[in-house]
Amino acid sequence: MKRLVVLILLALASLSLAAAAAPIPFVVYQGASGTLYALSPGVPGGSCTPTNGGMQCTAPGGNSSSAQSSTGCGVVAGQGFCLVVPLGWNPPVYTSATSTLECTDKNYEVSTGSTLGGCDPNDKIDMTCTDGTNEATATCKDGCGVVKGSGSCKPVSKPK
Repeated sequence: MKRLVVLILLALASLSLAAAAAPIPFVVYQGASGTLYALSPGVPGGSCTPTNGGMQCTAPGGNSSSAQSSTGCGVVAGQGFCLVVPLGWNPPVYTSATSTLECTDKNYEVSTGSTLGGCDPNDKIDMTCTDGTNEATATCKDGCGVVKGSGSCKPVSKPK
């Protein structure tokens, strides 16, 4: 169970879109391998809670993200995000379903680029984020693949 405990709950435990905006909940969670994942439903009014073997963040409107201790980022929907982050990570604001495909040599940040749709769970092989129109794909073997509409894919360094 120790691996399932949140390693870091950042001091503010929320993001602010602007000074007057409602807080956006997020949490930094440590998986079994020691990898840190930043999770959020991406919108105000949600929460992040431990689950059996992982962490789940949900908010109204179907915005969500999840991570499993053994496999990393899970299903991401709407404006939710689950990203591999370095220690001391300072979160930007994500406005679309965004997730990380974890590979041996590097990771890939994949996004719908829209507030709709979602991303497949990390399986260390491939990932697709789509809303039916906007799409991005990546594979560990070939890197970034198909990108349509506002979708995006970019290689990112593995955190140290």
